[in-house]
Amino acid sequence: MKNYLLFIFFNIQIAFGVAQPRFNVVKYYKYINEAELCIVNDDLVLALKKYSNAFTNIERVFIKDSYNAFICAFRSHQYQLADEYLKMSLNAGLKLKFLSNNSSLSDVLESDEWKKLELKYRNYKVEYDTILYNKLLNVHNADQAVRNYCYLYGKENYSYSTSCIDTVRKVDKNNLDSVIFFISTYGFPNELLSGLEVPFGKVHYYFTFLHNTSWNNISFLPILKSAVIEGKLSPSIYFDLTTRAFSLNKENGDYDFGLELGFQVKNLDSTTTMVLTIGENEYDINTKRNEVYLESLHDLRKKIIFNYRRSDYSLVSKGLIPLLNFDESSKTEFLNRIKKDFPNSQYFTY
Repeated sequence: MKNYLLFIFFNIQIAFGVAQPRFNVVKYYKYINEAELCIVNDDLVLALKKYSNAFTNIERVFIKDSYNAFICAFRSHQYQLADEYLKMSLNAGLKLKFLSNNSSLSDVLESDEWKKLELKYRNYKVEYDTILYNKLLNVHNADQAVRNYCYLYGKENYSYSTSCIDTVRKVDKNNLDSVIFFISTYGFPNELLSGLEVPFGKVHYYFTFLHNTSWNNISFLPILKSAVIEGKLSPSIYFDLTTRAFSLNKENGDYDFGLELGFQVKNLDSTTTMVLTIGENEYDINTKRNEVYLESLHDLRKKIIFNYRRSDYSLVSKGLIPLLNFDESSKTEFLNRIKKDFPNSQYFTY
């Protein structure tokens, strides 16, 4: 009877969800966005509180978030917490050399506390399933190999041949099938299995998805959206790929999440003007962004401007906005043309 009652009690706990708290994805990204805005406002103490809330009952951590939390903790002299967040980042795939070689972190790297951490984790090994890792790596290698071959073939023949383009298309389709099969068989891979080593780096499956958008094959996007909603994929990767899909084909309007166009335009006097095009209807875009836990365009602009002035934190991908160099007259001509073609553009000079 005693065992029977324990059995019933255990199942009641499961039924009412009290056996183990679930990872709340909505709250996670709410706290992450708030933490990043605290960084923008240089309030590291409050940022750490937000990160602490975000990392409660978390199923998987994203490198970008644990890395930023580590920098906040270290600069707040909370070294035990910094140790915890550094280990969390390394377990997610971050390479220690990313920190050691980052010149924007000189205040961190020159301290005795960092030297202790570096010594502690210098030979730190993270265990992972190498078989699954290599499955995704092989897909990435196939993607690059066919393009390297066609590049060399094109140099010798002055242009890509139709057969080579057809081969690339077939390889891209086969690679996509392989990645989707992987996901359906083993579940959505975390950043460690996907080969991510730095914040906003490229995971092994990234180019498979990216190159299929070139053929307007975007059948995989609902799979990625589900992964984002379940907290298994960073919204930034989804945003990157959907932006590509929308830019190549405006009929893919469901995937317009804003920031259609962005440039850094640099003068000879080193003054840089940032151009952001945010779309015609910011409210509708923000509604769609909210569905996949992306910050509002207003918050995104703050982070972009901050991150292009400072590179010690990783709030946005710099790949979103390429740098163009112009002399004064060319710059003026370029900006006037952009303003004409994209009336909703916004400019920030710094």
